[in-house]
Amino acid sequence: MSLNHIDMEVNLKDSNIKWRATGFYGYPESYNKHESWNLLKILGTTFDLPWLVFGDFNQVINQSEKQGDNPIQFSQVEGFLEARQINELADLGFKGHPFTWSNGQSGTNNIQERLDRALARSEWKQLFPKTSIQHLSRYKSDHSPLLLNLAGEGNRRRRRIGHTFKFEEFWLSNSECSRILENTSKDQEGDIVEKIKRSGGNLDEWGKTTFGDIQKRIKEAQESIATLNNSPQSAETIRRTREEEADLDELLKLEEIKWSQRSRASRLKHGDRNTAFFHQKASQRKKRNWVESIYDDMGIKYMEEEQIEDVMRGFYEKLFTSEETRGVSNVTEAVKNRLSPNQFAILDEDFSKEEVHHALFQMHPTKAPDPDGLPALFSKRCGE
Repeated sequence: MSLNHIDMEVNLKDSNIKWRATGFYGYPESYNKHESWNLLKILGTTFDLPWLVFGDFNQVINQSEKQGDNPIQFSQVEGFLEARQINELADLGFKGHPFTWSNGQSGTNNIQERLDRALARSEWKQLFPKTSIQHLSRYKSDHSPLLLNLAGEGNRRRRRIGHTFKFEEFWLSNSECSRILENTSKDQEGDIVEKIKRSGGNLDEWGKTTFGDIQKRIKEAQESIATLNNSPQSAETIRRTREEEADLDELLKLEEIKWSQRSRASRLKHGDRNTAFFHQKASQRKKRNWVESIYDDMGIKYMEEEQIEDVMRGFYEKLFTSEETRGVSNVTEAVKNRLSPNQFAILDEDFSKEEVHHALFQMHPTKAPDPDGLPALFSKRCGE
């Protein structure tokens, strides 16, 4: 590792495949570029593994990779091409906007270049023949991130489950949510169970209308920013880009809260852009809770979802089915009471409002929601 590179050895899970990944940063100054290419040449001699190199090389290789300013000179790219040839590194290409960097200026002062790329040796390309590189849209940076997709095989398809109501914590960012909860609590129709069910239905419809599909809205915002990035950089375009970025900021906050709730990770708080961590934790929970197969009492293995469901249901139906018991009185007569009449009286009392309130506010706000999809956070807000 150095100020200009990070080397990694990647071990694929459940296989013996190993490969090398190098994050590379080239010097931006013309008088230092030879040091970048010398480093790249040296790196090519240090490992004997399938090799992927990616990052900001701070160098274009032909005129098609640059828009605006003066034309490139071959002397500027000769060193880079030589280092690539010596190391037998091929460009993996890209999808998306042709440039990965912009100077952020408007009009004729705007310059855009393809400075970021991924290179690989033939051994690495043979391991991952379907690899693709996508240029994502710039967001509060002058560089576009690269998305490396190895196009690996997916897991067995899971049966689609119908929509079930789940209270979303990010709904509380809108004051209208509190008004719906307040109106439900004041509703005189039905008992508390019916009120909660009706409240959940109202919130579900309101949430869909007010917030929509956050993932879709984020994608649309990113596409809008990408379109603006690809447009002539006039003062109006830059203003609209900043507005879109502000809207995307709000959507990303909602997305972070959403994945924080699903991850059940309590040691980190949302607001610090931990979305990737929360998403990973939620994915790990989903994978950990996913049942690939199950054995019944006869030792027969089942892998289809419907069969797994039947085995589980049958097990618990049998477990909780009451059976006739005999000789209970003989056992109870032999057991002496360990509680005094006063203790019996205390245990037989109804729970007080204060006790329920104390127990409720000790619970984590979003962990272990009820079967009706409402976590403790919902009851806390209704009880405030």
